Amino acid sequence: MLLNLSYMKSFQTETGSERSFEQQSSINTKEPKFFTKENSRLFQPPAPLPTQVAEPPCSEEIFRLFVKHFEYVYARPNDIIMIESCDHLVKVYIGVGEKAKLTMRHNTLKDFLSKLPSTHFLRIGRFCAINIKRLTGGNCNEQVFEFDFKISVKLKHFVSHTVFSNIGI
Repeated sequence: MLLNLSYMKSFQTETGSERSFEQQSSINTKEPKFFTKENSRLFQPPAPLPTQVAEPPCSEEIFRLFVKHFEYVYARPNDIIMIESCDHLVKVYIGVGEKAKLTMRHNTLKDFLSKLPSTHFLRIGRFCAINIKRLTGGNCNEQVFEFDFKISVKLKHFVSHTVFSNIGI
């Protein structure tokens, strides 16, 4: 099979003179229209990212929590006093008056805590997190936390004595 490669070696220009392929490609080198002064900012390095990332405003977020029989309660993070996990369900204790109302949410503890402000909530074990802004006391022997308005919640899982001493109870 014989190929005709003569068109690669030379071709005629518009003026009629014959030039090689290498000569022709080096003659017509114009800068593309894209490289203009207006587009010069596109070729500059990006601005540096801020070193400290601001925490999103979580305090205004409202959570929908299940109570029972198609009854739901809406709560802000400041209303939540304690969170316990049970596999993929989260038990959320909400301080209502002088009582703690137990609600549920289909979520993991890790995912639910990521939506809450980290300055207010402290994970004290594998199964529990508390709102340290509303914590007033506790008893490590009875495994009880006391919150404002005389609300006390007994833990289902054991928490070591060092956790109570680290919190300052």
